[in-house]
Amino acid sequence: MLTLIKRALKTAALTACMLGAAVSVAQVPESSLLNPNASETMSAKLCSNATDVMANPLNYICVDSMFPIRIASVDAGEATDKIGSPWNAHKNPMCQCGMFPSYPIGMWVPDRMIEAVEQPGCSPLTGLNLASALTVALSKTLPKGRESTTADAGGGSEAGFRHVNTWQSMLPQILGLPVAKCQPTMPFETTLISPMWNANDPVTPNLLFPEWNLIYTQVIGFVKSTLSCVNATLNTKAQQPIEDAMYWQLGCWGKSLPANGRYADNDPVRGSSLVAARSLFHSARTGGNGLFLTVGDAAVCGPVPAPFPQKSGFKHSMMFPFTEKGPLDTSGRAQFDIKSPLSQIQELNPLAAVFSSCAHSIGSSHWRWGMGKHKAVTPRDYVYMQWRWIDCCQ
Repeated sequence: MLTLIKRALKTAALTACMLGAAVSVAQVPESSLLNPNASETMSAKLCSNATDVMANPLNYICVDSMFPIRIASVDAGEATDKIGSPWNAHKNPMCQCGMFPSYPIGMWVPDRMIEAVEQPGCSPLTGLNLASALTVALSKTLPKGRESTTADAGGGSEAGFRHVNTWQSMLPQILGLPVAKCQPTMPFETTLISPMWNANDPVTPNLLFPEWNLIYTQVIGFVKSTLSCVNATLNTKAQQPIEDAMYWQLGCWGKSLPANGRYADNDPVRGSSLVAARSLFHSARTGGNGLFLTVGDAAVCGPVPAPFPQKSGFKHSMMFPFTEKGPLDTSGRAQFDIKSPLSQIQELNPLAAVFSSCAHSIGSSHWRWGMGKHKAVTPRDYVYMQWRWIDCCQ
């Protein structure tokens, strides 16, 4: 597994070079070239370590978040997170993608693990610094993550910045889920070398979604933001179509556009959630995983391209530095596995488990699921599981 990860990282580095992100040897500090452990030293100081999350992802999510399972247009079961099937999940009890008719199955699957990091190149899930020595040079030119001192959650400000890496989860294949064959395949994506994500001007990021400037106006922006926050938090089937149509809003977190790493928020939970969701929109217009729709009768034979992501077809679970799993005993006291390094942090901050809900809809108020999950010390890197609803003909 480690060999495959290292090979993937080398491929990412070569891709960076091809896209013009390479730097000359003269720009790389001499110490990093002479000392092969220089990048690891930097990584240890500036990057979080969540390798156990990558190795044992089932320990950090609620397995029942896969429910409900929709078979031939009928939902069965309920998840702890109380998030049901999307409003436009398959309605037809029959489907045909080949010679013979069959029936569709729909369910939530753990689709991707998202790293929202403060320092360019950090990868908590692998414990490595992406692009190694190249990152040392890039870190001099790329903006470093930090939290804002303002309370404006609207996004678009230069007060905060994060990079995002996403890794495809292989749990659907490992668990043999019936919809795994319809999962979009994109092993790894990163914003590290994207000029749209890193742009320091108001024009370049908008090139991905030029139409939103015609839709969004500051005059009615506050009303739309408030409505989006209510819709995303309550997340009823009646509200989901409205929230999906307002694709430029991310509920209580801010705006999904421009789809870059800059935001204005002094809350690391809300800020990291915002950029994690924005990465989905960035991916949609750069030919990545976010491009594909997997919900509805039109998608039962496989993922189909869509102009923008359907927010109700996704949900998130925090995995690091706190898990949203948060098991409770009958007395309401949080139970912790003393063998887990993550539990040692939670024992110091038990609210992280008490206010957990297993998963939350995109844009949902962090007051419902994020209480006590604020990491007080740097690096404040966060890892989320992105759940995706998939309808798939059997």
